[in-house]
Amino acid sequence: MAHQMRLDNDADNNASSNGNVYVLTGDKCLHIEYSADYDEHGERNEYWGGHLAYEGNSWIEVNSVSDLNIVEIFDAETDDDLPLDSYTMTADDKLQIIEVIKDFIEGNIEARQPSNSYYAA
Repeated sequence: MAHQMRLDNDADNNASSNGNVYVLTGDKCLHIEYSADYDEHGERNEYWGGHLAYEGNSWIEVNSVSDLNIVEIFDAETDDDLPLDSYTMTADDKLQIIEVIKDFIEGNIEARQPSNSYYAA
């Protein structure tokens, strides 16, 4: 039976915008390097007669995650290093890991705020 995979919330996942993330699976924590292609979306703020008529927002949408590479494996309970051959990524595992990374990027990497549009009223 495959283990449910999830982000390791105790690990330093700030680096994930740089292509690194820590994922828990069963009794192991995987440090994974990856490549991701994503787009920034946003809606412009509009000013009418000097007043903000619509408050814009922005978000990230992930197009693809690829080049998964496990660089370290740890025991999830003790944080002890484990040999790289102590875990083999299956096709199902890969799909789950990609979903975990997509969810993390879309929820934690902030898009640049949209620019303002000014209209004379």
